[in-house]
Amino acid sequence: MDGSVLLIFLIAIGLFIFVVGGAAMGFRNGSRLKALQSEVTKLIAIVDNQKKQLAQLHKTLSDTSRSKNVEPYSNDQHGTQNDHTDAKPVDTSNTGTRLKSTDGQKVVPSTPDTIAASASVPTASLKNHRPATPKKTHDAHKTKTSFNLETFLMGNGLLWIGAIILSFGGVFLAKYSIEAGLFPPHIRIISGAIFGVLLIAVADYLYRHPARFNINTPFISAALASGGVITCFAMTYVAFDFYAFITPLVAFAILACIATAAAWLSLRFGPLLAVIGIIGAYLVPALVSTGSNNILALLIYVALVSLSSTLVVASVKKSWLWYLTAAGHFLWMFIAIVLGDASHAVVILCFALISIYLFVLVPILGWRLAQTVRVAFSLKALIIPRKEQLGIILPAIAIGLFFLIHMFWNSENVNTMLWILTIFSVVLCIAPIKHSAFDTWPFIALALVLFTYLNLPIEYDYSDNLFVFSGHYLVTQVAFFSFALYAFCVHIVLRKASVERPAFLLLLVLAPLLIMGISYTFSPAEAAQYLYPVYATELLITALTFTYLGVKEKSPMTAVTYWLLVNGAITLTCTMLLSANTLTLALATQILLMTYLGLKFNVALPAWLFKLASIAILIRLTASPWLEQYAEETLFTLHWSIVVYPLVLGILWLARRLQQSPSIKIWLGGAMLHVLALMVTTETSYLLMGQYPQFGDMSFKQSVLMAMNWLILSAVYLCRSQYSSMKRLYQVFAAILITGLATIHIDISFINNPFMTIQETGSNIVFNWLLPLWLVPAALLFSLTKSQVLKNLSRGAQLTKLFTIIAAVFTVFYVNGLIRTSFNPYLRIDFNAFDSAELYTYSIVWLFAAIGLIVWAKKFLNEKLNRIGFSILAIVVLKAFVVDMAHLEGILRAASFIGLGLSLVALGWLFQRFRQNSDKEAKC
Repeated sequence: MDGSVLLIFLIAIGLFIFVVGGAAMGFRNGSRLKALQSEVTKLIAIVDNQKKQLAQLHKTLSDTSRSKNVEPYSNDQHGTQNDHTDAKPVDTSNTGTRLKSTDGQKVVPSTPDTIAASASVPTASLKNHRPATPKKTHDAHKTKTSFNLETFLMGNGLLWIGAIILSFGGVFLAKYSIEAGLFPPHIRIISGAIFGVLLIAVADYLYRHPARFNINTPFISAALASGGVITCFAMTYVAFDFYAFITPLVAFAILACIATAAAWLSLRFGPLLAVIGIIGAYLVPALVSTGSNNILALLIYVALVSLSSTLVVASVKKSWLWYLTAAGHFLWMFIAIVLGDASHAVVILCFALISIYLFVLVPILGWRLAQTVRVAFSLKALIIPRKEQLGIILPAIAIGLFFLIHMFWNSENVNTMLWILTIFSVVLCIAPIKHSAFDTWPFIALALVLFTYLNLPIEYDYSDNLFVFSGHYLVTQVAFFSFALYAFCVHIVLRKASVERPAFLLLLVLAPLLIMGISYTFSPAEAAQYLYPVYATELLITALTFTYLGVKEKSPMTAVTYWLLVNGAITLTCTMLLSANTLTLALATQILLMTYLGLKFNVALPAWLFKLASIAILIRLTASPWLEQYAEETLFTLHWSIVVYPLVLGILWLARRLQQSPSIKIWLGGAMLHVLALMVTTETSYLLMGQYPQFGDMSFKQSVLMAMNWLILSAVYLCRSQYSSMKRLYQVFAAILITGLATIHIDISFINNPFMTIQETGSNIVFNWLLPLWLVPAALLFSLTKSQVLKNLSRGAQLTKLFTIIAAVFTVFYVNGLIRTSFNPYLRIDFNAFDSAELYTYSIVWLFAAIGLIVWAKKFLNEKLNRIGFSILAIVVLKAFVVDMAHLEGILRAASFIGLGLSLVALGWLFQRFRQNSDKEAKC
């Protein structure tokens, strides 16, 4: 693209923004002017009405005083009226006042003074009460809110029309001068820059002298200044990029100054300039590249821009400007992380700390970090989404991302990583001491420590017994004692100041156990035998220390915390000694212990603690059967599931029995229900198949059991949703399970249906694979249609019909499958090999089924069931003629017709009996 054309284009954009923005603001000013004129018209009508009311009041008082004899006005008794007249009260309700007189009351004589005094009554009242506007007057002066061309032209309309025409004229003139070569490039650049500066100067002049030009809004000045800033920005960029009049460093400096100036001009002209300035300032490094790839210089520039923008945001007080500044700041931070390398670790750390200062500490604590708040915030207040949370979460993510991209791949970077991690974590742990709004920050530091630990690139020589005091394991032990000591000390210091901050008590319990548990879980098997003695010793020392403190502690909440830590340390020690599945039992024991300690010390522990622990238990119990390492896991020489499921169920039952909180009782009841359903469904699969099914490689029988188990679980969730406050969550889980089992049944009941493919379903007429394949699902679906579970759902009617149809189809499949099993080892249908006895059996069984349905329908007056019964009967009759009797000859054919006829006659007689009984009942 030619530079001249681009210059014209940029100037046109600036003028367009100036004109259109100003015009839009002029329209807004015109609408305000119309509203003001409407209010003035109403006030004029009110004043005119008041004048009429006052004139009528004066006339009434004068006429009354002339027609009655009044005594001379006496100045005695502090100027009170001694004589009265029987004048009627004058109603002046339209003015907002009412002049009243009682029987026998006389009005003051009509001297000038008394008239003035009387007239002053409504006048004084008008000062305190806004008079009601008469309805007719209000309707007469009602104004329209639609666009008025005359009002627009009388306002700023002509100004903006003229400005638009002049803008187009200026663009055409500039285009002609460039095409004709009247001005060289440097003259064009200088002229454009002068034009931009003049626009800003004119904006400032109009802002300082609005009355001289009849300007009633600051938006005109803002539009002019915006056009000037954009023009200066465009001229500088064109001079650098297309004409190469200036070097990249000079262009960078000029553009940065223009953007910063625009941001500060927003304090005078409004936030529109702040948007232009902030966006322009953050775009400068992208528009002007020096090619040096200097990450330090880039981040210093971004930090200075963010500092300036933060000052502007603090003055303008617009939250969307804060988000705009944060977006530009952190976008460049992540770009610098991607473009940098391991040598920039210190730079990234400093920039992350500066980010926390500008976007979190300054908005909350002030520039000098002087504000201090130690009152505990509620959990909801701590985790509720706020803009300041981005200011701490994004730097933490940036540090982790920098480690992941540049540091984890080289063991030489370990020491640098650990120092950066330590400094960053210390800052996050110091901030909560200053302000309780930062109580979640130590948990962010804990998450970053665990993330770093799991990715440290260290290899060990396990023949050296001292490896447990190096690398990962040294980090584990240092973090274990550091978090425990930090949480304990801060809690003690705050308690001496009569401040209770539960977040530090939670950190005291959670951090040490989590660090030690994750470290041991992810350690290789060859390291476990050396790690266990060290970790167990440290856990037991912790347990003994806090046992001593718990005995002497007088605060119930603190004592409960200490005992929870003691129990957790002992439980984790035992869990590490035993197999991994005992961790589930340890978590369940924690729930029981929390319930017992809360009951003993009369302390109501937060409900989310119980919910978090129960969720962890349910996730482990649900996922474990699908994990390969649990396939052969045993406990007490038995398969782990046979032991763990009943024990967890018993522990939860005991905890629920001891629990005093109704909401936690409901939650634990739901957990028990889920564990019970898991135990039934998973154990049936294990006991019948000898293993848990594996996704992607399930046999027909495993699919049958999986579908049945998921249907049972979904029914449990649907039933549970009727009695739980988390109704929607249970319904979502049920929908997921129903979708999964529907997918399985498409395969086993239709694509690979045993009637069409060879599947081993068992030879026993009663206990076979048809039972879990079709009968149990049919019975369960039919039960759901008759309960209130589906009726309470938003689409309960549609689901009831669907489940009824599916249950009927499964019932038909099951009955025919039983008949087929009685005559054949497989259900697969071969139409050329049907035995006559099998064909008759189908007819006889469905004939009795039809009769039974019809009798039931007549007895209970169920018309739908009656139609179904007759439909089955019609199918049986049709089959008898078309299929069954086609192969009969002689006496057998005659006997079959006779038998069928007698059956139909008997059925007709039975129907007549039912109808007669129904008619008698109706007459009675």
